[in-house]
Amino acid sequence: MGYGFRPSSNWEHGGQLIDKHSGTAQHIPGLPADLCYAGGPAGAGVWCYGPTALIAFCRGLVNHKLGDSIQVPKELMP
Repeated sequence: MGYGFRPSSNWEHGGQLIDKHSGTAQHIPGLPADLCYAGGPAGAGVWCYGPTALIAFCRGLVNHKLGDSIQVPKELMP
């Protein structure tokens, strides 16, 4: 694992965000393997999906804070 703040892949970072935002993520049986979790912050009315609980929660948090569309700086694009 790399260094830095990685809330979508490091429980030490992402778990603190889940606690801070009273969030949740849960396994949803029957969904495809690449979308088997749903999550988001409490009271946001936003549930996003992902292959892991942390990714699903982080997607929900970003959607809640920034909306459906965001701009990613080209320096961060693969």
